[in-house]
Formats: sequence, C-alpha cells, structure tokens
Amino acid sequence: MTSRLHQFADAFVARTRDDQLLTLSEGFIKVRCAEVALGLGWTIQEGAGHSPYGPVADYASIRAGRVEWQRQSRRLKLSEGSADLAVVDPFEMLLEIKARPDYGTKSQAQFQQMDPDVARVAGNSQCAFLFVFDPKIYLSFSGEKSETRGRHPAAHHWFVGSFPKTGQLVSDQWITIEAPRNEGSPPICMIARRCSHAYGDATILVLGWRSDARF
Repeated sequence: MTSRLHQFADAFVARTRDDQLLTLSEGFIKVRCAEVALGLGWTIQEGAGHSPYGPVADYASIRAGRVEWQRQSRRLKLSEGSADLAVVDPFEMLLEIKARPDYGTKSQAQFQQMDPDVARVAGNSQCAFLFVFDPKIYLSFSGEKSETRGRHPAAHHWFVGSFPKTGQLVSDQWITIEAPRNEGSPPICMIARRCSHAYGDATILVLGWRSDARF
C-alpha cells in the first residue's frame, strides 16, 4: 500500500465521518479532499487561467495554522481535460473524484461517466481516482444488483469484474485489490472499505491508482 495514499485515505474517512450527505456533491468531496491534503502538509494546485507568460495556478498550503495562497506558473497539468484535485508537493498527483448516491439526480450507475477516470489512471501513473458510493447503488458496480434492465454498457464489465462484493467490505479496515486494465500495462491497485457514519448510515469508498505510481 502506498504510504501517502494510505494516510490520505484514513484522514479522509476521519474527516467525513459526520457527512451524511457526502455522496450528493462531488464538489463537496473535493473540498474535503483539499482539507485533508492541506492537513497532511501537502500543497495543492488550482488552475487560474493564463498570463502573458503562459498558464498560471494558485497554490495553497498551510502556514502558521491558516491557508496561504500563492500564484505562480502552472506546474502540473494533463494533456487533455483537467483533474478535480492536484497535489504538487511533497509529490505530484492528479485526483479524479466521482460520487454515486442512492437518492437524487445522480442516483444512476452511469458507468460510461466513470470509466474515463479509470482509463486515465490506467494510462497515467500520476493519476488516481476516488469513488464514493452509497450502499445500494454500489451493488450495480459489484455485480450484486438483483434487478436488471436492458443491456449493460461495455464499461460495466470492468467494474463488476474488479470491484469487491459487499460481503468483502469491512468497516474500519481497507481491503486491497489489483485489477488488470490494459494488456501489457501495470494493473490498477485499489483499496476499498465500508465507512460507517456517526448517525447510522454508511458510504463505500474505492481509491485507485496505477500499481507503478510513486505516491
């Protein structure tokens, strides 16, 4: 297990233990992830457009107990698209975030929206993903959903073949899975667990990165 991501994962669980509505907003999850990263002493990058000298970014870190921002040339970026959260120090990581709730407008599996994040991680050792699920919708990803309607999209097969069954998920303990993605390329390493919340509900977290990543 990559020690920095293990730290991050444990701190994220502790930070969100009281967040019963966690899965309703990926933006909210990003804020929590940023808080955790800053709390671990990391520096995060937020894109801030262009200057006459090229792309710039705002960099946040904790100084004397408060968040301090500095604008400088952009250090970390993808060749296409953007990541939800960028860490630039003491290591570099681009984190993709997706949430799937049991209720509300996003309460559908929509594998085709999550599969590009997996593909990006499989193709880039600087990338990682964090998927946050409510328990019922997770059954679609673990292949345990009893009702089936229509034909599954192609992306469905990788998730069902790779994600652990709910019976394997343990509260207060991460399990580790390695899942091949691209033939001839390093597999994706994932950790997953069920997280009980202070008021009785739960979420399921899956954090993944390429097995040769240097996090």
